[in-house]
Amino acid sequence: MKLKRWFMTLPLRLRSLFRQNRVELELDEEIRFHLDRQAGQFAEGGLDPQEAQRAAIREFKGVELRKEECRDARG
Repeated sequence: MKLKRWFMTLPLRLRSLFRQNRVELELDEEIRFHLDRQAGQFAEGGLDPQEAQRAAIREFKGVELRKEECRDARG
C-alpha cells in the first residue's frame, strides 16, 4: 500500500524538486488569496483596511508556520 501511495505522489514530488521556485510562488499566491479574503471579511465587518489585514494575519496564526505546514504536507 505504501508503494502505491508513493507512486501516486511521485508527480508532485518531481514537480516540487524541479520547479521549486514556481511551487513557492504558487504557495505564496494561495496564502495571499486566503489572507485577502479574510481581510475583506473583517473590513466588511467594520475594520479599516490596515487593521483588517493585521487581524487576518493574526487569525492565520503565522504565515511562515502555515507555509511550513503546507511544505510538510506535500513532502
